[in-house]
Amino acid sequence: VYYVSPEQAAREPVDARSDLYSLGVVGFLALTGRFPFEGELASAVLVAHVTKPAPPVASVEPGVPPALAAIVDRCLAKRPARRFASADE
Repeated sequence: VYYVSPEQAAREPVDARSDLYSLGVVGFLALTGRFPFEGELASAVLVAHVTKPAPPVASVEPGVPPALAAIVDRCLAKRPARRFASADE
């Protein structure tokens, strides 16, 4: 549940941008040592993916280079249209 995109959790159509969201979770974890959304119950984590904005990487780990933090933050955008269109981008 920690890697599920908001659209996947909401049972909406998914595309490659959903994978970029999951990659953003991996990046967030690698850079900060924690998941963007945590909870005791799986359902709480899923709800957070759908309803809460991910904390900016720099707010959790200020030492991360700003350009790298911006990439991860963009991957974690709630709406797919606000993420990168593809991994190449």
